[in-house]
Amino acid sequence: QLISANNDNAQYVNLIENFMTMDASLILVVAQDAESVQDVCQRAMEQGIYVIMLGLYPENYEISGGIASDFYLTGWACADMACYWVNQTFPNAGEGEIHAALQLSDGFSDGVKRGQGFKDRLSEEYATEVTYTKSMGDGNIEKGFTLGEEAMLSDPEIRLFVTYDPDPGIGINNYIMQVPDYEPILEQFGIFVVGSSDAAVELCDASKEGKSILRGILTYGGEDPGITLHQISVALLTGEHEPPYWIFDPCYTYTHLDYEFIEE
Repeated sequence: QLISANNDNAQYVNLIENFMTMDASLILVVAQDAESVQDVCQRAMEQGIYVIMLGLYPENYEISGGIASDFYLTGWACADMACYWVNQTFPNAGEGEIHAALQLSDGFSDGVKRGQGFKDRLSEEYATEVTYTKSMGDGNIEKGFTLGEEAMLSDPEIRLFVTYDPDPGIGINNYIMQVPDYEPILEQFGIFVVGSSDAAVELCDASKEGKSILRGILTYGGEDPGITLHQISVALLTGEHEPPYWIFDPCYTYTHLDYEFIEE
């Protein structure tokens, strides 16, 4: 029996406990963070139930497996694409000359990992220096617009933005594009985001004609995670594969730069 739930973390404990009383053989958990469901997942495992997760990899306890995303890698890869743009756009920049702003999401462990990936890659780049950071738990376009304004007011030399989510990047783009003083130097601005949306893709395409400064998107995951989760579930339930059984998401880039991220 496969039972799935996709609710907020506060409801997850009760849901999983209900599934445990139903003698489920396997429970798929799609929580926001692994820590909030640690206790109930461990109890389910002790009861002999397979527990798998989508998009999360618990570091403090063991479950049966699932599909996981390397959040540190998603941050590092997005920042690596941003650094490629910096080197192409400012080939003669001095040390720390290209100032960067980061939108983070530090409220849970995977968010911290992605942010650390941003920071580590940018710190390795000779020409970049992070001069502004802001963490927001539920980034959206409006908050991104405000972030862009606040960042530029705090440091008018910022030219690079890297965001945890696509919507804040869209908001930053909307702010920069509507400031008349920036119009002559739009080619000097770059926004790079993790996670895709139709609006983000449209803006990335528009950057080719100078109508946007969103220049790169880092996405991750397979084409159909449901198929992969089914394969993992069947393999565990039939004994074809012993737990833990994990499959990690690949990373992809969408950009009109001559750049492609290659996982080693």
